[in-house]
Amino acid sequence: MAGNADSEFYEILNCAQLAKRWNVPATWIQEQTRSRAIDPIPCVRLGRYVRFEWLSPALMNWWAARRSPESRGPWARRPGAKARNEVLRAP
Repeated sequence: MAGNADSEFYEILNCAQLAKRWNVPATWIQEQTRSRAIDPIPCVRLGRYVRFEWLSPALMNWWAARRSPESRGPWARRPGAKARNEVLRAP
């Protein structure tokens, strides 16, 4: 099968492999791919299997948006939740 010369090929990872690279639980990755997630991780669905294209622009842009404190969105903290330093502060 001939491929398009312009197409890019990326390493394909499953949930456990992506979780290991990002140092998070695999269950967190799975939750973030669901349609009910506020901003789901970009993935490819193959029936019941979920795969990720490592170093693809979509995945790296999703990751970069979470690394920058200026670009934190609604996923950063639940409404009404206290910041950690507010919880630990003495009355």
